[in-house]
Amino acid sequence: SNVATQSLMMMNSQFVMDRSRHLASRLFELSADPNQRLTMAWERCFAEQIDSNTESALKVFLNQQEQTFAKLDPKRDTAENQELALASLCQAMLSSNAFLYVD
Repeated sequence: SNVATQSLMMMNSQFVMDRSRHLASRLFELSADPNQRLTMAWERCFAEQIDSNTESALKVFLNQQEQTFAKLDPKRDTAENQELALASLCQAMLSSNAFLYVD
């Protein structure tokens, strides 16, 4: 939807959050390399290769998310923080405007 409240409802819906966590978990099963997981997430969501500027920005996002999750629970291990960060990124990608319009 292009109505803000509908987009927010979708982004924060339990369905999108569950699918995001599932996608992140699947990507962790497929690769131990964080860069490859990012590339695979982008390609699975958008069916195109990621450009270098977007990739750089998303790496910054992932690092910030990992740090945030680490601060929220210092006992959680690094791999779990990485997976949570990737799930957050997947949630944003699945909720993006790319799914609003067909080119």
